Amino acid sequence: EANYRLIEDVRKKMEKNIPAGSREILTLDKNFRSTPEVVDTVNEVFGALWGEAFKPSEAERKGHQGSVRLIEVLPGAPDKSGPTEAEVLAREITLIIGQGTLVHERSDDSWKTRPAVYGDCAILIQSRTRLKDYEAALQSAGIPFRVVGGIGFYEEDEIQALINILFVLWNRDDKLALATVLKSPLFGFTDKDLFDLQQDGGNMVDSLKDFRPDDWKLLHGWMNRAGLVPLSSLLHQIVGETGAYVRFGRRNPQAIFNIDKLLDTAREFDRRGYTTLQDFVEWVRNIRAAEQREATADMNLPGFQGAVSIMTVHKAKGLEYPVVFLPGMGQAQRSVTHGPDVIIGEAARGVRMARKDASNPLYTEMWELEKEELRREHQRLLYVAMTRARDHLVMIGTGKDDKIPANTWLDYLSTAAPKPLFDAEIDLTSGVRLRSYPDTAKELSANKNPQTPFKKDGHGGLEQGWTKKLDAQRIIDNLSALPASKSPEWKRATDFIELGKETALELLSIQAAPNVVSPLTRGSVLHRCLEAYTKQGSYDLEQIVAEYPEILALEQNIVQRFIDDAGTVLNKVLANRDFAWIFGLGDASFSELPFLYKKGNVLVSGIIDRVVIKGNTAQVIDYKAILIEDEESLKAWNDHYRPQLQIYCEAIKEIFSLPSVEGYLLFLDSNRLELSAKA
Repeated sequence: EANYRLIEDVRKKMEKNIPAGSREILTLDKNFRSTPEVVDTVNEVFGALWGEAFKPSEAERKGHQGSVRLIEVLPGAPDKSGPTEAEVLAREITLIIGQGTLVHERSDDSWKTRPAVYGDCAILIQSRTRLKDYEAALQSAGIPFRVVGGIGFYEEDEIQALINILFVLWNRDDKLALATVLKSPLFGFTDKDLFDLQQDGGNMVDSLKDFRPDDWKLLHGWMNRAGLVPLSSLLHQIVGETGAYVRFGRRNPQAIFNIDKLLDTAREFDRRGYTTLQDFVEWVRNIRAAEQREATADMNLPGFQGAVSIMTVHKAKGLEYPVVFLPGMGQAQRSVTHGPDVIIGEAARGVRMARKDASNPLYTEMWELEKEELRREHQRLLYVAMTRARDHLVMIGTGKDDKIPANTWLDYLSTAAPKPLFDAEIDLTSGVRLRSYPDTAKELSANKNPQTPFKKDGHGGLEQGWTKKLDAQRIIDNLSALPASKSPEWKRATDFIELGKETALELLSIQAAPNVVSPLTRGSVLHRCLEAYTKQGSYDLEQIVAEYPEILALEQNIVQRFIDDAGTVLNKVLANRDFAWIFGLGDASFSELPFLYKKGNVLVSGIIDRVVIKGNTAQVIDYKAILIEDEESLKAWNDHYRPQLQIYCEAIKEIFSLPSVEGYLLFLDSNRLELSAKA
């Protein structure tokens, strides 16, 4: 946060240390940004508030006419029939665009005049408190908008819905996340639907199968893919199958760009190697817990002539817009109304501190000084907000019981009572009190039904209005076929080997006798032991076996026999000096390395048992818990696994930018290493 005191301190030090004859103080007394109406109003307001401490500026753009309007929304009737501040804001934007209000734009060394478009407008807010109200009013009026920088990307409706789907896929017992998803526009459940879904007291996902079979099929399909495909692929499928772009985009075009940003985030997550759904879910939860504010996506909609920008005043520092709206002028500054428990301030000799206590005169004195400084800071924020306007400034505020709340921007403006604005005749109409400078600016509000380039489409979205009749046949004649779009296909490295042989191994495991460990479980244990050894230099076989309930369920003598057998196999492999290079610890070796590799139009994912890099080459090792009976059997197994190993080699070659990679099969039961592929 900028601290104006530092500038003042530097100025004083320069005046003290630089002789008067050697320095020249230059003042910025000309405003090259704003029209005379805006500059005059700013000068009047802050000249009255700050006195001689404020240095007025002179408008350089004397030949351009702009406007300043102050709209006070009157307290509503008991039946709340009057307009809300958000509705007045939306109406004013519609009026300015529909009436073709002129703005000035610099082009090279000259200025050009043109009608204002949505992209010329900015809504500057003090805080996020009323953001959702403004968004809803703009959506209802069919006004395209974007929320700029640091205003809750992960809190947007479309992102909440998609993220909560991922939460459910990770934890099927997360009822809150599932209820949020089902109530979102993606599924459209009502409160009664959710109530009926839980009547049997069972699992909500299971109940969904009978309640809404089609929705259950979608959710069940995602659950089957979760953890097997890259995160971005899973999220892309969810977006496509739910119609998220249409369901959210028709209400708010920015939602389309937010969804794209979420997909980009998922792709980046995959690219960095964070491949599990759990990692992403925990990452998002950590961001929420830390209350980090991620910016929503930027947007530039073709045909919409831009969108109204919404941002905080702090975010707008250094920016300018042809038309600026300042809603929330009646919003009180909470920091002025509630004193802190402890105040620490500067003193003549060091610092002084006072605790909050009604009977403590020091606290009362220090709090009054602090409140004055806070008011000044609040007024400085108003100065920044007003001076962002290039041509037109519209300020909107709501009073309370026909009174102006203290310590608000509306209060500061009323106290200053700038003559150009407050000398104008007051116009009371449609539940608002309007002051305008010049008076001709009131004509904007005279037309209650301005022509607007956009209208609502009946679904809460936007469609463009045209006054010229379209020649349908001419449009059809000019249509051309879209070029074929070939989406990448997702595969696992194991998909490249013969399915029949792998299926036979799986069946053998399923059909294994109840008193023996299945081949797949046995192989998994051996892999885990070697992974531990390559990462830590040792392994605990009994501890690893304890991770497998299906083994512990067997009789104790069978478990011990399995442990003895596995230990014998591992000891022989690790004692083989020819294999020492495989299992040595080092920075250039990797165990259980996940990867994502593009082969043509196919994206291949997988996990490699072991990678060892030496100089400009690498060796890929794939462990196989298979006993080689003879040379014919060796050739058959080599041929079977070669396509998978070839993918591994190609992936490592590309990932590490190596000239050559060799792929080996390590048959653990036979204590035999075979070269099977090269890249």
